[in-house]
Amino acid sequence: MTAMSEFKAVLKRVNTCSAKILRNGSADDFRANRFSLEQTNYPDIEGETWTLTLVQMKKITDSQVENKTITIIVPYGAENGNFSITDVNKGIHLDFVDSSDAEPYIYIAEKGSVNLTFERKGTELSTISGKFDVTVGTYDIPSFRISGDLYYSK
Repeated sequence: MTAMSEFKAVLKRVNTCSAKILRNGSADDFRANRFSLEQTNYPDIEGETWTLTLVQMKKITDSQVENKTITIIVPYGAENGNFSITDVNKGIHLDFVDSSDAEPYIYIAEKGSVNLTFERKGTELSTISGKFDVTVGTYDIPSFRISGDLYYSK
């Protein structure tokens, strides 16, 4: 028996989220390096929800860390598909926070779309994948665009 005959390859897809943040005339890369998926109760969506949190954590100095966070909240029983975000019908919630802003705000998706595929193990959501292209904003601060791809599996 040769060493090659005993070799077995196991491929596992790695959790990933990469996006472009088009803000203030520049394009910044977002690459999540922290992920979480938990069952929650989000007040703007009726019933139970799933909250996917995607964080890009970057060490600036020994005592300073910069976090950029994208949060996607979907209804518990959401089905695969395209979720359109408009002023009156959101269906899901997406927001963005950048701790490096002089005054960090929660920028909420105002328009755009999020296309998601869900896989479940029993009733538990185990995998979310898809694309998003949204405009986020808050109060009197100019809106900006975030576009990206994601894959998360527990």
